Amino acid sequence: MKYAFLIFMLVATVHADVVNGTFAGTGSSVYNATDIPGWTTLAPIDWISYTDNWPGPDASAVNSVDLDGSPGPGAITQTISTAAGQYYTLSFWLNVNPNYDYLPNPKVLTVTAGSTSSQFSKSLPTYPQGVNGPVFPNNVYNTPGVLAPYVANWSQETLGFTATGSTTAITFTSDSPSPLPGSVFTYPYNGAVITDVSVSVPEPGFFVVFGAFALVLTGFMAVFNRRNGDQQV
Repeated sequence: MKYAFLIFMLVATVHADVVNGTFAGTGSSVYNATDIPGWTTLAPIDWISYTDNWPGPDASAVNSVDLDGSPGPGAITQTISTAAGQYYTLSFWLNVNPNYDYLPNPKVLTVTAGSTSSQFSKSLPTYPQGVNGPVFPNNVYNTPGVLAPYVANWSQETLGFTATGSTTAITFTSDSPSPLPGSVFTYPYNGAVITDVSVSVPEPGFFVVFGAFALVLTGFMAVFNRRNGDQQV
């Protein structure tokens, strides 16, 4: 019975579901959006649709969020269900607004999960000579030579955290300076871009293997202790 309980404890996992981690819900980009399903806007952000702007990782048809609004540094947050003491991994894909000469570069953001936070940065991709300019077109699909380096610039980032309660707030905040020094714009328009936000725990398969190993080890120790006790009689 105690072995069965041990297996149950090892296999059981706690899931934390992020609502709308790919920012679905619009077929066209919304600037200074305030109503992204599942998210609360703390400061202006741009809700980017792949249909009229840039694509997601691997040129996928997913929306994203530019953490610099139109204009100004922005922030979004969502509160998820968690279990106190459980370790989680917050994952997200990171890129930048592809406009080349809009400061700042690199783009910097702070990601927070409960009491854990970390700063991330991402630089603009290197575009072919001749396409860089102060008003670089957002629509990378229609600009020759731009789609491939932009898509390759996506990277998956992670932040590990241990929940301290039944809920945990996850927040993405632009760290763009405002006002912008040395820029033709007073406030930042083009910042870090995120999509595909998720929160996960260790895979159950790991626990099954670990549990089986623990049972074998426990059985071996039981036999060893029994034989050792017999020899001492």
